[in-house]
Amino acid sequence: MDAEYESQYDPVPRESQYDIRIPQDDLDVFRSAESSTVSASPAALHTGFQQKSLEHINSFRSRFANAAQIANKQKMRYNRKLEAAIQNYTSSCDLLDEIEDMPTYAILDKKFIDSHIRQTETHQDHLEVYEYHIEILLGPDRTVTHILHPLATQVGCALMASPCKWPRGHEEWPTIGKIQTICLVGEVAAIEGNGRIYGTPGSKCLEGQKDGLCVSKDSCVCDNF
Repeated sequence: MDAEYESQYDPVPRESQYDIRIPQDDLDVFRSAESSTVSASPAALHTGFQQKSLEHINSFRSRFANAAQIANKQKMRYNRKLEAAIQNYTSSCDLLDEIEDMPTYAILDKKFIDSHIRQTETHQDHLEVYEYHIEILLGPDRTVTHILHPLATQVGCALMASPCKWPRGHEEWPTIGKIQTICLVGEVAAIEGNGRIYGTPGSKCLEGQKDGLCVSKDSCVCDNF
């Protein structure tokens, strides 16, 4: 990385009160992480892949709840209506321009997840400051804000017809790579703030918890909210 690029995208201002320097290896992970390598198809995902996507997301949420000590993170359910909604934007990369402001998540590989969890543990005492600087560096469309929101409960995913650069229209931000599996998160827009209650994972659940996530009656692949 040349000096001009490093200066332009320095993740932490020099005057920051916290030492939140992000190792170059971890920045490289953020910038090069790609989504699932499953072959793309415009058809609806079969139940097995839906369940696999859901398990990936809930595993990520569980690990984050433990790393950040979040007491009220919900276990997500798969929603076919959200899948159908995001499916409308998968036939062409140009259509991704239209979902820039939607609560989306591209399924990321294990290397990215491991890096994010490691950095969460490192910066636990000032996590929200660290997350703020990551969002400045990468842009909100490429962070995991939506998929890790503790009160989000629904998600649906679809495969792009071909891998696409993500996000679109922000050439000033460093490139993270191309996406192949895109997910739409439900019930986030109406929630103010980050919704977090800090404490022992699962300790603020109303109906019980498993693996640090609050569980309701099911975590199924569902047709409705």
